[in-house]
Amino acid sequence: MACHREIYGVLGRHPLMTALLRSWNAYLRTAGFDACMVRYTATEDSLLERLSEMFHYDRRLYVLAPDLRASIIPFLDRCELHCLPAVIVNDGGVLCGLSVSEHVLLDPAACLRLLHSSA
Repeated sequence: MACHREIYGVLGRHPLMTALLRSWNAYLRTAGFDACMVRYTATEDSLLERLSEMFHYDRRLYVLAPDLRASIIPFLDRCELHCLPAVIVNDGGVLCGLSVSEHVLLDPAACLRLLHSSA
């Protein structure tokens, strides 16, 4: 049994919110993870606060709503060149922005592999 629950999040109003929550939580439950995907209210003005929570509470991965992707770049430690990040990965306290397709966002196993390949 894990000593703490992993929490992943969707920041803002994502057009695929229902599908993201459904696919992630079904996958996490079926795969036996002590984890969940939750929705977080976020605006451009609250991005720094959300990233601070990610860092301090060891949130591992956030999916970003499309309207927040450009605004978050200045707050990241690393971001793929010339991309609007769809996912933020917490790599040991280093917040990394990654560009991925909607298909990958809806595939939790593929997204979770990003946690190990963001370095």
